[in-house]
Amino acid sequence: LALQSDETIADGCPGNTTYATFWNHAGTHLDAPAHMVPGGLPVWQLSATDLVFQMPLVLDLPKADDELVTEADLAHFANALTGCDLLLLRTGHSRWRAAEPERYRDRNPGLSRAAARYLAQPQFASLRAIGIDAISIAANAWLDQGIEAHHILFSAPRPRPVLIIEDMDLSSDLGGLSEVIAAPFLV
Repeated sequence: LALQSDETIADGCPGNTTYATFWNHAGTHLDAPAHMVPGGLPVWQLSATDLVFQMPLVLDLPKADDELVTEADLAHFANALTGCDLLLLRTGHSRWRAAEPERYRDRNPGLSRAAARYLAQPQFASLRAIGIDAISIAANAWLDQGIEAHHILFSAPRPRPVLIIEDMDLSSDLGGLSEVIAAPFLV
């Protein structure tokens, strides 16, 4: 985050104002289709109801560095996935965010293209967003699969596209989680 002073009381202005500049993938962030699909829906066109989830599902899927979440990983939870609107993938990778930031950034687990195709199926039509405790669903070691996974989710045949929430801290006890409200900057 870069801050630049605009107006200051010390310079005779009525208040202090500042410009803030940041990379749109810094920290927890929400990917909408415009991130990777030409003409896709941008974040600023999402409605408040697009960002409220009342059937979240947390899946503990421990993954090693560079490992992908697979269709087989998800198939074990098909019944629970059928009714969820937000899938939170807890890989355990967020433990490296502060301890080993380069490892967190460069060796992240991700979502395979087959897993994305699985989640895009009509039986999971209630799914409106996927979150992960890694910097991206695109594992750096498998970037082509991660990019394709984004495209698959963004183009799933639904009234609204599946959104992707990346770089989440899911380390808390989320056992009683019943509602999630995403509040991105609508830029």
